[in-house]
Order: sequence, then C-alpha cells, then structure tokens
Amino acid sequence: MSIEPTPAIRALKRSVEDMRGRDRYVRLDRNERVTPFEASEFSELLADLSPETFCAYPDPSLLLTRLSVQCGVPESWIYLTNGSDAAIRKLFQTYLRPGDRVLLADPTYAMYPIYTQMFGGVSDAISYSPQRTLDHEAFASRLRLGPRLAALACPTSQQAACYRSTNCA
Repeated sequence: MSIEPTPAIRALKRSVEDMRGRDRYVRLDRNERVTPFEASEFSELLADLSPETFCAYPDPSLLLTRLSVQCGVPESWIYLTNGSDAAIRKLFQTYLRPGDRVLLADPTYAMYPIYTQMFGGVSDAISYSPQRTLDHEAFASRLRLGPRLAALACPTSQQAACYRSTNCA
C-alpha cells in the first residue's frame, strides 16, 4: 500500500527557487530585512531573549482578548495566524470548494493561484496591460458573475492609495 497526495496537490507545478547569487539584491519576495542590524542593536535584541523564548510559542490569549474588545466582536470571530500567508491559506481552505471560481489579477501574489489549485478551485484571471494597468471594468464585470473568492494583491502603499482614489494617474 502506498500513500499518495491528493490529485490537486500532485498536479501543482511550482518553479524551483534558486537563491544562489541573490545576496546582492533586495529580496522583497522573501520577507527579509533589507538592511542588517547594527551590532549594538543586535546585541540588545539578544540580551532580551531567554532560552524559553526558543522553546515555546507565545500565549496569544491577551492579544485575542484585546482585539475582541477593541473591535467589539466575540473572540470566536477572530482567528490569529502567523503572518498573512497563513491567513490567506486558511481563507482559501475554509471557503473554496472544488470547482469554485477564483477571480484574480495576473500577475498576482504567487500563492493565490497555488491555493486556488490546491483546494480545487478554478482561476479566472484578468491580465494587466503592458502599461501595468488593470482593466477595472473587466474585473468588476467578472466580479458581478459571483466568484467564490476574489483577490487583488496590492504591494505598495502608493498603489493602495490609488485604488482608494478616483484620481489615479
């Protein structure tokens, strides 16, 4: 008897990440700090750490309670994750059913199409133009067709401000 992954996982195709020779670049795709810590700053960070820090996860209950009070919602409505990627994966895993359509811009955050495929969804992508603009009308039109999920990646604050404004250049 062999143990096989689900067909959706087996069908995933991802490019191999070769990080060799990238040390001289700013690697914003890796969630890395782009400037090294000063030696004194790093020493100060280390001084505040105890051996227990490396052995146990922190207790999130105080944060959960504080968020619940501040947002005025029950704690059961809040799900804390270790970073945005874990939250995005949980959303896809929870709400996407096999065959559901996911509306995306293309290109986008690399994990959106991966999670779509992983959880059995079907990507419906609107490509950016060569001028790096998105056809908002086409996106809105497909949004009105009722995809199960829709995701727009917005990597910079300038772009975020543009999406909130009607005066984008």
